[in-house]
Amino acid sequence: MSKQITGLDNDEQSLELKYRLLSNFLQVSSENPGKLISNYESSDHPVMEALEQSYKFQVAIDKLEGVPGLGKVAALLESRAKKKMNKKNDVIEKAMGFDDQISGES
Repeated sequence: MSKQITGLDNDEQSLELKYRLLSNFLQVSSENPGKLISNYESSDHPVMEALEQSYKFQVAIDKLEGVPGLGKVAALLESRAKKKMNKKNDVIEKAMGFDDQISGES
């Protein structure tokens, strides 16, 4: 564009257009390019999304903490989750042969 502006016959108009070109270039280069991306403030990485959802879930649990009887429900759900985790852990340990190693050591 600068070469095209220089090629104009009118020097006054050429000078004005060069000034505008430089001004626009400086203005555009000083802006954050990330703002052109929609929703640039949030990450699309799965780990970040999981952390964000975990945080939102914790906030929701904290809000529900004052509801009568909810503590027992939460304790029951936690107990069931621990049992499932222990069963899966046992299956994994058995598949990897950890039970044989532990019983062979004693």
